Amino acid sequence: MVEMHMFSDLVHKLCSLARNVAERKTMKRIYLFIFYILTITSLACASPTQTMISFANPSNNASDPLITVDFTNNLISGGWDDSKTGLDLVAHFLGGTTYHNTWFVISPTVYTDDTFNGQTDSGGSIQFYQDNTPADQPLMMIEYDYATLSPGGLFADEVFTLGDIDVSGPITEGFNFTQESISFSLANQHFIDDNPQNGFTATASFDSSAKIVPEPLTLTLLGLGGSVLILKRKRQA
Repeated sequence: MVEMHMFSDLVHKLCSLARNVAERKTMKRIYLFIFYILTITSLACASPTQTMISFANPSNNASDPLITVDFTNNLISGGWDDSKTGLDLVAHFLGGTTYHNTWFVISPTVYTDDTFNGQTDSGGSIQFYQDNTPADQPLMMIEYDYATLSPGGLFADEVFTLGDIDVSGPITEGFNFTQESISFSLANQHFIDDNPQNGFTATASFDSSAKIVPEPLTLTLLGLGGSVLILKRKRQA
């Protein structure tokens, strides 16, 4: 009877020890997960400004422009029609995902300077679309409160930059963008009706940068994924 009692007591102690070990392992995994989340959050918040989206100049022909600076009607407008090809939009914040033959529209923006150097009187928007996508389904939208035209010298590259920017759209979900900088580098300028007083058209490349921080849910999913990988590696070891 005494031996049975001792054996029962030993089993009880072993079970208690096993539970403690299991609890410690569970807590260790929880701590590891929390540490992983905090690490990712810290790295994301400290991330430097990086390229957001860009595209190379799809046209080297002044007769096929992307930007129009109209001094007569006091407007800057532009775009690349869906019927055209060659504009490949690169989403750098999505690992360099490239959307081929995209098209875009710049809403007409009031510009009353009548010079090659000045700031618009109003804001506007740029909407990017995938190939053969209707106008009510933009891939990405950029809204701005004003824009600035900066000359690089007559018939030299000029820069059309946007200010006070807000970025949205399906491909931006899960990310927060701050400190955005967006610009068109103009080339192949051509006077409208061969008259400098009328304004000019130009081809263009596009570049942008921002501080890009994943939203909390995105960070959590990244953390979960990382924790799963770590646990799998430990089990395999």
